[in-house]
Amino acid sequence: MGFGPVFLADNRADDVGTAAVGWGPHVAEEDGVGAPSGKARMAVKLRLMRMGKKKQPTYRVVAADGRSPRDGRFIEIVGSYDPRREPSAITIDNEKAVRWLRNGAQPTETVEKLLKISGAWDEFKAGASK
Repeated sequence: MGFGPVFLADNRADDVGTAAVGWGPHVAEEDGVGAPSGKARMAVKLRLMRMGKKKQPTYRVVAADGRSPRDGRFIEIVGSYDPRREPSAITIDNEKAVRWLRNGAQPTETVEKLLKISGAWDEFKAGASK
């Protein structure tokens, strides 16, 4: 379903092929694309969301719609990351992270590294090989 020009052909016997054009929602022919239940699918990413003051970043690891901005709306907080500490402080809720990964969420490169450090990535891969 999308917005765009809608062409309505009117082929009555008394008219000679008139067509009406309008703007509005229309449904393309069934092409097999989309979620089977009729719900729209969302590309969920596990990514970092910047927090903290200027020049003093801390990050939240969040599950967010891939189309939303870096510091915009998110679905759930999965953990946190403080790169300024020595050593860096990484707090990940492995249960939440593994659940999101099993549901198809794609981690960014940095978050994948953090998940490997916390052990959530190994947990996910062990469950996927069963």
